[in-house]
Amino acid sequence: MADFTADRIINASSDAIWQVLADLARWPAWTASMDKVEVVGGSAPGVGARVFIAQPKLPPNTWTITEWKPGAGFTWEMTTPGVRCVAMHEVVPHPNGCRLILRLDMTGWLGNLLGRFGASLTERYMAMEADGLKARAEGTR
Repeated sequence: MADFTADRIINASSDAIWQVLADLARWPAWTASMDKVEVVGGSAPGVGARVFIAQPKLPPNTWTITEWKPGAGFTWEMTTPGVRCVAMHEVVPHPNGCRLILRLDMTGWLGNLLGRFGASLTERYMAMEADGLKARAEGTR
């Protein structure tokens, strides 16, 4: 298993952070790690919704939302032959606002290999997402 984590303290309310986090289609506006994010079929995001994601240097994939907790976070997962990725996005109260925790777990024989060889890209993209979300929620981007 390959595990990656990024976390940031964000000087904003959980509601402000959630508004940015839950507006999936706008992610490319605040993180260069995403070229396109689109809920398949135009449905509202929530458990069971499928989300198409295109990222630079990675093949496009469709993720399925498995947990959706407004104001607190969500989880989605993607499976292809040899790889299962589970990405968690958590917003936790903190004395200085909220703590954002992003976590990506990659499993499967190919997931372990990709996790090892793609670690620097994965870590860079997760940092871009955490920093971009922080800037957008704090109103600096």
